[in-house]
Amino acid sequence: MSWKDKINLELSIQTGDGKEFKPLWKDSVKKKDFNTKAFNFIDVEGTFVDRKKGQGSKFSLTFWFQGEDNIDQSDEFEASAADSRPWQVKHPIYGNLFGQPVSMERNDSNYNSTQFTVDFWESISDNLPVNEVLIKATIKKKTEILGELAAENYAIKIEPTFSDSKTLQDNILQISGSVKQLLDDSNFSEYQLAANKALKTANDIVAAPLEAMLDVQQLTLLPSLYSNAITLRIESLGAAYRSMNGLITSLDNRSDKLFYEANGATIIAAMCQASVEPLDSDYTTSIEIRNLSDFINDTLADYLANLDLFQVQIGQSLDVFIADDVTQLSLQDLVAQATENLFRLAFDAKQERRVVVAKGTNLILLTHLYMGLDASDKNIEEFRQVNQIKNEELFFVKKDRILTYFV
Repeated sequence: MSWKDKINLELSIQTGDGKEFKPLWKDSVKKKDFNTKAFNFIDVEGTFVDRKKGQGSKFSLTFWFQGEDNIDQSDEFEASAADSRPWQVKHPIYGNLFGQPVSMERNDSNYNSTQFTVDFWESISDNLPVNEVLIKATIKKKTEILGELAAENYAIKIEPTFSDSKTLQDNILQISGSVKQLLDDSNFSEYQLAANKALKTANDIVAAPLEAMLDVQQLTLLPSLYSNAITLRIESLGAAYRSMNGLITSLDNRSDKLFYEANGATIIAAMCQASVEPLDSDYTTSIEIRNLSDFINDTLADYLANLDLFQVQIGQSLDVFIADDVTQLSLQDLVAQATENLFRLAFDAKQERRVVVAKGTNLILLTHLYMGLDASDKNIEEFRQVNQIKNEELFFVKKDRILTYFV
């Protein structure tokens, strides 16, 4: 079939509730990522890239409902789109698609037509059983295994001196400062006991390097399980990671590199462990979950890039450092498991919708329209904060204002 024939075909969207819509459409964009891993070798120019199976394709779909009843059609479509079950799309160019919308923008600024822009992710259709208890247990076990591997690698390779004791103690103090905002009456004593124990064993690192590293790891992992919002825990662990980066003052210090490898892996493991221990109020939107997943993976990428920078050729320096492949494979497996779980949760969470205000209105009417009013005005406050409505907009929201809400 020629491209001219294809563009004359209809776009059909069957939403999760089984209703079918056939809006007008325009050119779309398709993106596909692959599961890849890059390997760099000290004595080889360039990078070896290993590519595995492809991920689900991502589509940017733009379409319209047109005619005298375009508002009614759009309202009906939005109501059906709120159903969390997958869509089945018949696209003139891309064929049959099965997946989920992850964000949707509605624009009513043009009379007689309403435009929708949807980010659509293709999904596998298998109904895979997922057990939340099993996922938590798996992440916890992988975290324990990683900790043991990292600590043993550190203890075997390091030749500890009193300067290493100071490095550990400085890191303990910096970690404590980074997570201070997470502490309250319910966990302060527990954390202080763990910090004091870690400081004591760090002082004895020359005699017992394994115990010193294990105690630092235990201290690092503690905040991941505290009853704070998941974003606050992850931000605190991110601050701990950044402060650890500041301890690397020289690329010639092998001991610092070994410490960085072990403790950096532990901080990232703590992020993964926190990701499967959300509060009931966490993970309300798919964007929040995707941002968390990106943060963990970006931290891992930065950590691996630094390890590559630390490595030197054997014989080039007395302070030779080669990252431990067993530790790194264990860490990447843990991050992959946590990312997979977050990806699954993102499909079940509320999805972002954006809409352009068609005419002047106010906060109360908008909240009633897109979220519904409640006795405690919780929805009004949430809608106001999400859209940063303040000052004069508290009384009047102008035409063409772009608003965000969640379904």
